[in-house]
Amino acid sequence: VLSADQSKPFSLVTFHLGTGNGEYRPIPDVVADKQSLGIFASAGARIFEPLSVIVNWTGSNLATGVSVAPFRRFPIVAAASLIGWTHPGGQQLRGVFSVAYADSVLADTFPINIFK
Repeated sequence: VLSADQSKPFSLVTFHLGTGNGEYRPIPDVVADKQSLGIFASAGARIFEPLSVIVNWTGSNLATGVSVAPFRRFPIVAAASLIGWTHPGGQQLRGVFSVAYADSVLADTFPINIFK
């Protein structure tokens, strides 16, 4: 959190870092079927509420995107991304669009709270 006032531009930045096998391996290891670990990472910044930008590294592929959470009190997010900036394995740049709903099963506002 860069600012206590979440409504200010650039008030929130997130970073994620991890390691994994499978799709997170470098392309030469995937092609050679070599078992190894790769590093994945993500960074996001809220430009202004409700718009954020995101950069992801999957271990062999770079993706960039934007997300928008249009409703302050309804947890739905739409995102558009371009994946394949590094052209792993000869892949072309491609677009992805998603819509997600997020809520906590522990929250009193969750439609079906099984923990009550």
